[in-house]
Amino acid sequence: MGRRYAALLGALLVVIGMIIVGTAWRVDVVIGGMALSGVGAGLAEVIGIAGVAELAPVESRGKYVGLVFALILPFAASSGYGNPLLSSSINDSAIVFCFRYLEMGCMD
Repeated sequence: MGRRYAALLGALLVVIGMIIVGTAWRVDVVIGGMALSGVGAGLAEVIGIAGVAELAPVESRGKYVGLVFALILPFAASSGYGNPLLSSSINDSAIVFCFRYLEMGCMD
């Protein structure tokens, strides 16, 4: 299929999934939309890592790919440590707001 079309497919799945989530009328529809978005985001992440590996010089390829993994890894399971924060007494704090903002991928 090629990386270009795989990346476009990943982006399309994320967009379709978010449209489904935004127009959902039941929780099971939201879960399905998030699953679709997760597949698209995972596909885009793998394509991005392959692109970094291809563009980096051979002697420093491991460092660059490791850096990409190091930047992605803290957000991989963020809901596992984010939900206790949201259920605590600091619900309205700026820290929790920034955490959720980063988790949704809205930060530039």
